[in-house]
Amino acid sequence: MNPVAEALRHPDAYPHPVEQDIIVVETHISWIFLTGTYAYKLKKPVNLGFLDFSTLDRRRHCCLEELRLNRRLCPELYIDVLQVSSSNGNIHIGDDGVPMDYVVRMVQFDRNFELDRLLGKGELTLRHVEEAASIIAAFHASAPRADQSSGFGTPEVLLKPMLENLDLTEQVIRSEAESADIGKLRNWTIDEALRLDDVIHLRKAGGMIRECHGDMHTGNMVIREGKIMIFDCIEFNPELSVIDVISDTAFLFMDLQHSAQTRLAWRFLNAYLSESGDYHGLRLLGFYCAYRALVRAKVTSIRYAQESDEKRKAETLDEHHSYLQLALDYARPRSPMLLITHGLSGSGKSTLSSALADLGGFVHIRSDVERKRLFGIDSMERSADRGLDIYSAETTQQTYHALIEAASSALAGGYTVIVDATFLKKSRRTTFIVMAEAMRCECRILCFHAPPEELRKRIVARNEEGLDASEADLRVLEMQMGSNEPPDGDEKTLCVEIDTQGKVNIESIIGLLGSQAQQSRRHAETPKK
Repeated sequence: MNPVAEALRHPDAYPHPVEQDIIVVETHISWIFLTGTYAYKLKKPVNLGFLDFSTLDRRRHCCLEELRLNRRLCPELYIDVLQVSSSNGNIHIGDDGVPMDYVVRMVQFDRNFELDRLLGKGELTLRHVEEAASIIAAFHASAPRADQSSGFGTPEVLLKPMLENLDLTEQVIRSEAESADIGKLRNWTIDEALRLDDVIHLRKAGGMIRECHGDMHTGNMVIREGKIMIFDCIEFNPELSVIDVISDTAFLFMDLQHSAQTRLAWRFLNAYLSESGDYHGLRLLGFYCAYRALVRAKVTSIRYAQESDEKRKAETLDEHHSYLQLALDYARPRSPMLLITHGLSGSGKSTLSSALADLGGFVHIRSDVERKRLFGIDSMERSADRGLDIYSAETTQQTYHALIEAASSALAGGYTVIVDATFLKKSRRTTFIVMAEAMRCECRILCFHAPPEELRKRIVARNEEGLDASEADLRVLEMQMGSNEPPDGDEKTLCVEIDTQGKVNIESIIGLLGSQAQQSRRHAETPKK
């Protein structure tokens, strides 16, 4: 046992009364001592290659970095760095003696409200993940960009930790099948980095490599005083934290998917994309999700090596295998579909598109949000308050251009996407249908219907509530009715009719889309005579 860690298990090592029996939480790189009011984090004197806490100076430096970096997202939790000293044969926290080590002092919080625990109990909600998405998007927007002359964000720097993850994961291989899986993932990672080389360089040139968190999963998030706080960022290796913002985001998305929480995962991702507008990042999301799954596989392999209890060792190995299988899932080819909506304002397009996206695992891109993004205004802000005309013909054209750019990025990343707009003009629908054909993706038109009186009633109620991004009013609805060009001819074969006057069965629509896609693929694969 480390002598400092052993001393901190006892109340007399602390400069204040200890309010409870000291609880020790151990991770693969640290010990955390819970004393009641405060938590003290002591770094293990280890060198794992990607992390070096082997010397006193290194641990002190990393403690100070941990304090500085974590105060960006939760200054309320991180208090200071304190010296652990030895005097008269006693080890205690305080600077009156020979320095033995350093600890980060934090406010102790109720661990029952950590998001991974809420997730495990089924108590994590859509509202929680939407709040997390908003916090993360704002954090990324304000994070300093990496210097263009630095190596951060280059394929070479990206590949290094990815391959190191696989090296460490190999240490717990128990069968030839697992060895083969590691080999597949290694080859896929190298091939994907090469295939995505241009995209990776574009992301850096576009300023998307920033000083991120680096370890953003539910185990590093807690609800305190009604607010989500994100803590415990990576402080020990900037190559793991000065990264693409979509890699940072991918960790939480992967974490939610690993927990089989499809709705939470996709609500989080779509909320983040809606806030940030970073649809281009979808081209790399699958690549980074596989990486994040392998980060967890690496961590569980280290924990497995450190564990002595046979039951916990077996549980850790099962967890390790689950992350490995998830990484393999991300590496498999996907067949995305383009879904565009058609319908008048008030027909239920956005409400049902959001529900379809949650349950089906689709990217949801909304014209009302992207239109306002062109003017730099928040989705819930009223354009009239700024004296802006956001519904001109030119702005509408720019909006559809932004929609097709975002949709093409989603499809290129392998994600089915719902483009949520009125699509009243056939020419606009045709542009998207042609894009899908060029990208060899299935396309469907989701046609939403409701009686005119129902549309009017919904629009009046929506505008009175003021809780939606849409600003369409009755005047706009009347204009739409006069200019609508319903799908006809060849378009009719692509239509999925959705009557929204009654209750809509989301599961049946997803099932119908899936079966149609399978039939189309079988037809395409049938040899022509």
